Amino acid sequence: MRRGPRKTNKGAPFEREMAERLSRWWTDGHRSDIFWRTANSGGRATVRRRKALTTVNQAGDLGAIDASGQALLDLVVVELKRGYSRRSIADALDRGEDDKTSLYEGWLEKLITTQRACGVFSWLLIARRDRHEAFVFLPIDLLHELKRYGASIGNHTYPILTLELKLMVGEVKLIGMTLEGFFDTVRPKHVVRLAEELKREREQLGLPARGKDHSGDA
Repeated sequence: MRRGPRKTNKGAPFEREMAERLSRWWTDGHRSDIFWRTANSGGRATVRRRKALTTVNQAGDLGAIDASGQALLDLVVVELKRGYSRRSIADALDRGEDDKTSLYEGWLEKLITTQRACGVFSWLLIARRDRHEAFVFLPIDLLHELKRYGASIGNHTYPILTLELKLMVGEVKLIGMTLEGFFDTVRPKHVVRLAEELKREREQLGLPARGKDHSGDA
């Protein structure tokens, strides 16, 4: 009996690659083991959340397996997507009014819902199509906050895409750029300083450690 072509799981190798790349960015190239894939790519946290149970450091596709990386996960939920070469963020712009939600819109709605449910400040979506560079999408509000601490996004020659989308979770303003451009213009110290400020603000107000929603709502 002939078997059909074997399906490949592109997601798992991509998640491992991104965990290592983010780890090296976070440590200026010294370590590759700061971040790693979460249990079932965040699925465990989703199941427990439906039962009104919290799951530390398991939302999204990446978790911090070293305490030095916790500031990033306190600031953002990270979602990773690989493949889908015939789909792009442009599908959200040129579909008809009666068309279904595009793939990227669906990803963003799920990610923002997770981010809000977990009480994390904001989110990052990292996606790479076959034979293309990895791209990162983030809310414009997060961009502005990072720039207050020295991030130079928008001050270099890296191309930036700016979008405003009407999703089921509300209107979302976001930017997109290559992951390499993000690494070059946002340094870990900018993330740490912002995360520390948010933590201090919430401690002063007597609130839980996680912060105000910056999902990109207009």
